[in-house]
Amino acid sequence: MIRPKVIALLSVLILLPMILTCSRTAEQELPENGFGYLDQTLSAGVNQIQFFLTTTEAVKGVEFFLAWDPQQARVDLPKLLSGHDKFVIHARKHDAASMKVLIFSMESLVFDSSKPWLFELPLEPIPSTGEIKLDIQKTIFAGSNSAQFNIPTLTGTLKIGS
Repeated sequence: MIRPKVIALLSVLILLPMILTCSRTAEQELPENGFGYLDQTLSAGVNQIQFFLTTTEAVKGVEFFLAWDPQQARVDLPKLLSGHDKFVIHARKHDAASMKVLIFSMESLVFDSSKPWLFELPLEPIPSTGEIKLDIQKTIFAGSNSAQFNIPTLTGTLKIGS
């Protein structure tokens, strides 16, 4: 008779390659050149919307406005994700439906393209069903010597409930 611990260990060893493959597949679905967030299903309470930046350009900073319908969501200030410790995120709400966000390095560093997930935005849906749209507006990507880049802005669908 096989012991339960051995069965559990075998199950993990069998499932681990499938789990790792799924996480790599999710990263491969990011566009080669873009900034924004992907489709997500939201639950009740606060959800973390993760934003990505994928590009071959040497981006040192990004500035943009976020806008949303205050009847649909409560949005808090964004937080940088690990791996971008040398960067600063400054966000200021203009009103209940918009904020300006600036991300840069005080040391004039370039974003690490191997870590595409930049920050997360706490968002709480107000209705129990429907969709929420976060609009990314007036985006500026800065590089060396004040160079500016055009990188496509991509917004997913934030669906409330299952």
